[in-house]
Amino acid sequence: MSTVYVISDSHYGHANLINKMKGPDGYPMRNFDSLETMNEHMVKAWNSVVTKRDVVYHLGDFCMGEKSLEFAGRLNGMKYLVMGNHDIHGAAKYLKYFNKLFGAAELHGYLLTHIPAHPDSVFPRYDGNIHGHLHGRQVGTPGYLGVSCESVNYIPRTLEWCIKQLETQHA
Repeated sequence: MSTVYVISDSHYGHANLINKMKGPDGYPMRNFDSLETMNEHMVKAWNSVVTKRDVVYHLGDFCMGEKSLEFAGRLNGMKYLVMGNHDIHGAAKYLKYFNKLFGAAELHGYLLTHIPAHPDSVFPRYDGNIHGHLHGRQVGTPGYLGVSCESVNYIPRTLEWCIKQLETQHA
């Protein structure tokens, strides 16, 4: 039986993230000494939990630069991509590596998006919104969970883990 995972905002090949994106503390959010180190760390982290028969929903901004799409070929699992604002290379190029592309997806009562959806689009139709785009920041409102790779230590999280996090918000 396969496990379903989610993660977002890998930005393979995006060198500017290493030096320019800062956390609330002013330090780089991606503390890597090189682009190659960052890319390889993300491949290793993904493959450390995802098997070939698992399913991964990547919630947007997979890579920067068409050449960096090739990293998807090194990642375990059946991959589904919810398109993000930086996923601009044309569907055919993504479909070489991803089983399906979405603008948004629904899974077990949860809305999966790249950018957090407006509350009127989420509630009461869905139990919550699992999203990316915020790179380590959270919406701060119950019912939303950001899974940008910086938020999850670059390791895809199971859908079950995400649901537990969302349920804890209401406790």
